[in-house]
Amino acid sequence: MTCEVIDGIHPHPSPLPGGEGTCSFLLPGERLSSILPEEIKPSFLQMGEATTSVPQDAGISSLLPLGEGSGMREETLTIELDNYVLLSPEAINLDEANRAKLQGIINSEPLALIEYWAVDPDYDGKLFRSVWQDYRGNTENDGDPLRVVTQAQLTVPSKFGNRKVCVRVVDVFGFEAEVVVEVTA
Repeated sequence: MTCEVIDGIHPHPSPLPGGEGTCSFLLPGERLSSILPEEIKPSFLQMGEATTSVPQDAGISSLLPLGEGSGMREETLTIELDNYVLLSPEAINLDEANRAKLQGIINSEPLALIEYWAVDPDYDGKLFRSVWQDYRGNTENDGDPLRVVTQAQLTVPSKFGNRKVCVRVVDVFGFEAEVVVEVTA
């Protein structure tokens, strides 16, 4: 990965916590003061301009100016749900009449069983970081309070190489499902 000079700030020559694939930038105190949350400013500002380490408790491994004029390329990901499989419908405690109704929904409209779903467009295989979600009752995305939308469009920073996209779903019974797809660049 090549890190570029951004807004006059040069990338740090040695890797900081955050690992391979990230660009770390050390900013002068006056720049830190303008971008850091109030609660962590003191620990960064005490380190001064020439520091080569980031406090472990700060939770920031790289500082990268984003937004208009940053020169970052973006791409749009479209994620669409086309099916949902309830793996153990027999494990749900239902009488025969309701079990038949559930089987009818499973056969005709399985996506109607989804209560909530979320997307992590840069899944690392360990920690799920949701950047998009929809849930029943959210009428901002589609106006239907009884269903979730089945398609999401996300604008994300371009990534060199392949990208792992993780989708997590929770159904109306509380069961969770997860799919990870590797998207080639």
